[in-house]
Amino acid sequence: MGTVKDKTYTGNFEAFRVRNWPTWKDPEKGKEELPPTPAGPKNPLGLFCIHYDEASLRYFHGTNKEYLLDDKYRYLSHGCVRNYNGNIRKMKEFVIKRVIKSKDLTSWLESKRTMQFDFDKQDRFPVRIIYKTYNIYKDETGKYIELYKDIYGYRNYSGDKFNDANLVFLSTKENLIKEYKEKIGNDITDEKLNQLIEYAIKHCEEYEKYNLDDLLSKLN
Repeated sequence: MGTVKDKTYTGNFEAFRVRNWPTWKDPEKGKEELPPTPAGPKNPLGLFCIHYDEASLRYFHGTNKEYLLDDKYRYLSHGCVRNYNGNIRKMKEFVIKRVIKSKDLTSWLESKRTMQFDFDKQDRFPVRIIYKTYNIYKDETGKYIELYKDIYGYRNYSGDKFNDANLVFLSTKENLIKEYKEKIGNDITDEKLNQLIEYAIKHCEEYEKYNLDDLLSKLN
């Protein structure tokens, strides 16, 4: 996601364009006259990108530095949402095969040519970008919680012309309790859930995954 300087904006958008093996123009001030980076393994956009914000140069795309995505501090882009090239390849295939109806783009699937397609109205699809500093869910190991750093400092945020404040979800007690009930259910009493969330906020390190049953056992 974007740096503190070039935030990834929250909001409800609409995908309107795709590019195959895109070129890249450095948006940094003072680099306007530099030639664009051609498509290929050294291109920061990877193999495919989806434009979703018509008011800015922000879109989904791959990367030529996948190792950066393994860093827990991943707010490194100019505002775009980057992902592993394997995931972007799956997104490309899904959009071309399942979403775009106005034109047959299946020739793009194996092509490394630089191409662009602007969606017809029927091809456009909604994109919702949120800012969230927590996750409560369950997997094969059980139910868990993860907390993340509020990198943009939205603790006292009330919104601005670029962001939708209603799509900013911080690690408050109220939000975490709501998340637990929505994702896990009502398997413990409200009193115990309050204690669990208070303990997690106070003791859990950011970017670490904690088993919620282990935390409950500490409370008991």
